[in-house]
Amino acid sequence: MTNKELTKIYKMKALLLIIFISNFCFSQNKSGTIFYKKQTKDKIFEKKSNKDINDMIITADKSVTYILHFNDSLSIFEKEKKIFKDRKSLLLSKLSSAGYSGIIYRNSLNKTLLRQKERGGETFIINYPFPFLNWELKNETKKIGNYLCYKAISKRQYKNSKGQLKYDIIIGWYSQDIPLSYGPYVFGGLPGLILELETEREIFQVTKIKLNNSNFKITEPKKGIKISLKKYDSIVKGLIKKILK
Repeated sequence: MTNKELTKIYKMKALLLIIFISNFCFSQNKSGTIFYKKQTKDKIFEKKSNKDINDMIITADKSVTYILHFNDSLSIFEKEKKIFKDRKSLLLSKLSSAGYSGIIYRNSLNKTLLRQKERGGETFIINYPFPFLNWELKNETKKIGNYLCYKAISKRQYKNSKGQLKYDIIIGWYSQDIPLSYGPYVFGGLPGLILELETEREIFQVTKIKLNNSNFKITEPKKGIKISLKKYDSIVKGLIKKILK
């Protein structure tokens, strides 16, 4: 065997050792915190009369960060707690996160997906389907930061304000370099961490990943009225009808 061939073998062994060490280190640090930012799309409202509201939400998005605490089987997703300097900043923050308020708890061992949130003066614990979406994996890839990400597509059925049945196309970009089936809000279930997620109205993007942050204790939310997602949606529709009367 020539020196050139030996050198090639040694380089290959060194590369395999680096990969093994990286995977081993990650497997030993399966806990941490992931930070997301949400960006509202420009045309969330079609009517020109709502343009000011749209601009306010886009501005408010810049001040809101979402946090995902996780370990190998549990996760909690919530808006980052912060102190606002004035009432306007506080109201903008609430406007930006209105659709994503509360706490999302996921337990992959017993396949539980819960959302604790307040509505109409009551606290609810909403039981979501697990998994929330069924994904179609694609071969399309792109780089997000230093991570190679794969595309996945799903769709979510909903009714608009006119009662018409619509579908929201969901696009997730996940990295197998981070083998965690987590993502923003109730989205997850892919063979890697979702670094970017796009819905009809918003885009979530990871801004920071901190591994081995074991100080945060993840516990299942207990305070609130336990209810199915279907029943909760029915209650919300009833509250909206009362307001519009």
